[in-house]
Formats: sequence, structure tokens, C-alpha cells
Amino acid sequence: MLTIQLLIVISVLVIGIRIGGIGIGSTSTLGVLLLVFFFGNAPASPPYEVIFIVLSIVTACGTLQSAGGIELLVSIAEKIIRKRPDQIAFVAPLVTYLFTFFAGTGYVAYSLLPVIAEVSIQARVRPERPLSISVIASQLAITASPVSAATATLIGLLSANNSIYGLYDILIVCLPATIGGTIAGALATYTYPRNANFDSLELLVHKQPDPSHKNSAWLALAIFTSAMVLIVVLGISPGLRPFATLNGKLAPLAMGQLIPMLMFSTTTMMLVICRCDSRAIIEGSIMQSGIIAIVSITGVTWMGNCFFESNKDLLTASLSNAVKFYPWAFCIGLFVLSAIVYSQAASVAALMPLGFVLGIADPFLIAVFPAVNGFFVFPTSGTLIAAVTFDRTGSTRIGNWVFNHSFMLPGLVAVTVSVLIASLTVFLLY
Repeated sequence: MLTIQLLIVISVLVIGIRIGGIGIGSTSTLGVLLLVFFFGNAPASPPYEVIFIVLSIVTACGTLQSAGGIELLVSIAEKIIRKRPDQIAFVAPLVTYLFTFFAGTGYVAYSLLPVIAEVSIQARVRPERPLSISVIASQLAITASPVSAATATLIGLLSANNSIYGLYDILIVCLPATIGGTIAGALATYTYPRNANFDSLELLVHKQPDPSHKNSAWLALAIFTSAMVLIVVLGISPGLRPFATLNGKLAPLAMGQLIPMLMFSTTTMMLVICRCDSRAIIEGSIMQSGIIAIVSITGVTWMGNCFFESNKDLLTASLSNAVKFYPWAFCIGLFVLSAIVYSQAASVAALMPLGFVLGIADPFLIAVFPAVNGFFVFPTSGTLIAAVTFDRTGSTRIGNWVFNHSFMLPGLVAVTVSVLIASLTVFLLY
């Protein structure tokens, strides 16, 4: 019966992935129905805290976008990239990483990719080098950003499992790890040939962005930045948080509760001070992709909880020894699932609960968090296709054998190095 249930879970995920969009969330909820009606599983509870955190962050980021803050970030990043064209293979991915880390979404990469491609052509640098690792960096940063859906999901799961670890530990472990992984991935691109088809190309005349940005964009950016800094400070220093009685004991308020308070308050301040258009928030790309993420997290986590909780004892008995002797099997599982699901947050929501069930140490679960960046394995994600399209030299490509594409080498190197650095950090500090 366990095998049949597992096949249903996998089949539902595959069908959802093929549908795309909110399909993975809605089909996963169908999986809950099948498990409950035909196998007598308890429906468990949807991940209310995780959903609340992600919703608050998506709303704040969407409001920032409507105020022009995201576009302002992109214009700043563009200026930085253009200052050092000869070093673009390192500058571009680090800038992409920085701004994705700040915004909590890889959305900024779409706007930076054409700039990276054209600056590379002007500097006679093979565009494949900076483009491939910049796409990877835009996703690695999500697993270190304090305002990303993936990090919010992990924080919610740690809080739900009464872990003593939280945002502070994720930043300490994953921030240096993913930066190191980005640099290693950039170095890996130097194995690519130097030549590219530059001679037949005309340099495009770039239209410089308007240097006078709207006051609302700067104000929104300042408000959002202040909120992000406050989240990091409170995550690092529990003593600064408000105290509340929990289980009869006075303790600092959990970050899973504080983040929604701060993010929704940030949204309110931007709406009032910057006079953002509420309709533009809903129609913006960040809010739309955020709704898809919320539906996906809800369905996948609900189905996962339904399956894991009803088969907890059997799963623990059959898998605990395997994970004990082969702990990296869990890390590989996260990577493979993320390659199929195309979502760090959904991958964390689907598989991380099993880590808690199996009794894997919380610091190790944080260390393998960057492993959920396997999105590049199948070259069908939006940023990969965009990078290929913007490279007018044709050096950034998808190979004839599908998997031999420009992003495979820097992606594998970056994720592997990130997990290794994170694991070393956990070994030394925990």
C-alpha cells in the first residue's frame, strides 16, 4: 500500500509539472483527495504558517515593483555591470546574485540578461561565460535571501518542528556558501572556448535609462530595504524581538510570526507613502508568479504532509538507516526533485518534511538547502531560454543531446561547491 501511495504522489507531481503554472498545486490537492478517500489517510493540515509568510513577502515585493523599485534596482545593476566590461564574467553573476538576494526573486535576471549579452559583445568576451553563470547565480541567491519564498518555506518548517534554528543560521550557512558557489561557477565557465561570432554583429546603440527616478521608487526602495535589514537584525538577535508566553514560558516571538507582520506593514507603508496603484500590484509579474508559488506550496506540502504523517512509522523505519549511512542521498533527492519541479520553494515544501520525520539534524538540513537549485538540468526554464535568446553570437546554446547545454557545467559546479561550503560551515560552527 505504501508503494501504491508513493506512485500516486509521484504521478500527481508529474502531471502537475506537465500542466505547468498552478497545475502542480491543484493536482497535488487532488492527490490529497485520493489518499484520503481510497487509503484512509488523515488529511493533515495545510502549511498555514508557510503560506502566510510567503504571501506577505510576495505582496511586499509586488508593491515594490508597482512603485518602480524593482526597475530602479535593475538600472543600478546595469550601471555597475557596464563599468567593468572586461571582467563581466565575474561582475555580472555577482551583481545578479546581489540584486536577487535583495529582491528575493529571480525576476531581476530577465532585465539584466540583455545588458550582460550586449556588454559581453562590446568587450569581445564570449557571452556564454557571463550569461550561463548569471542565470545560475540568480537562483542560488534565492536560497540565501531572507525575503525569498524558498527561505520563508524553510523558516516555516523549522518553526513548525520547534527547531532552535532559524533565519540567522540560514544566513550564516547559506550566504557565504552560495557566494562561493557563484564564484566557483564563474571560474568553471573559463573552460569554454574564447572565440565567438563577433565579426558579423553590429554593436547595438544602448539607450541609457533616465537618471531622474521617481521619488516613489526611491521611497519604496528605502522602506523595503529598512524592512529587510530589520528582519535580518531580528533574526540574528532574538533578544530584540517582542516576548510572548509560549507553552507557559516567556520566549522571543518566532520569526515565522514576525516576518508577516513586518512585510504586510511594509506593504502598507509603501501604499500610503508612495501611493502605489493597488491594481498594478495585482497585475505585476511578481504578484502573479507569487500566487503560482503559493498555490504550488499549498498543494505540494499538503499532499506531502498527508502522505508522510500517515506513513510516518514505516517510512522512518525503512529510510532512517539508509539516510544514517548515506546522508548525501537526501541531498541528491532535493537536487533531483528541484530539477523536475522547477521551484526551490516547492522542493523544500515537498521533501524537507521527510528530513524532519527521519530525524536528520536541523543544521544538516540547512546545509543542503542550496541543493534545491537543480532547475537548470532540463533547459526549459524561462531564464535559461531568455539567456540563449539574448546571445546574438549563438555561443549560449542548448546542445543536440538536450543535457549538454551551456548551463550544465557552471550549474553543477556552483551547487556542489555551495553544498560543500555549507556543510563545512555547519561542521565547524555546529
